[in-house]
Amino acid sequence: AAFLPKPDDDETGDGGDKKGEGEDYYEILGVAKGATPEDLRKAYKKKSLQLHPDKIAQRSAHGRGDGPTEEEAQRSFQRMKEAYEALSDPKKREVYDALGPRGVKIMSDPGAAMDPHQLLENLANSGCCDRSKIMFLAVMGAGLALLLPILVCAKVDQE
Repeated sequence: AAFLPKPDDDETGDGGDKKGEGEDYYEILGVAKGATPEDLRKAYKKKSLQLHPDKIAQRSAHGRGDGPTEEEAQRSFQRMKEAYEALSDPKKREVYDALGPRGVKIMSDPGAAMDPHQLLENLANSGCCDRSKIMFLAVMGAGLALLLPILVCAKVDQE
């Protein structure tokens, strides 16, 4: 976790549009942290009726209110859907409670956390002890990679 991107980094990957990032999934759905699966399902159904882009379009077509635009409604609906998907799955919910939205994203797409520039920046900003441990592991790995063929040849020569 020491080398994962900081929470204030651009997690969307779209050049900085962070609308909705950092929001609590429980707040998005309007439930308490200890909500049961049934509470989550009810809250999801209620919110989906409020936020579904088609419902927003119908309301605006009938001239009812000056609610969100279709694009805003689409983003809100996607965030709400993402929140429900994470919290309704017990494993994802456990990861979310421990690591937040970034943890769930990494769980579903492990390659998403492997931005080399971010990893190098985090390495540069890490403490001396952490850098020493990483360098030690890198040197040991390289040493084993170089030593393995030599040991295999020595074993073959003995036979």
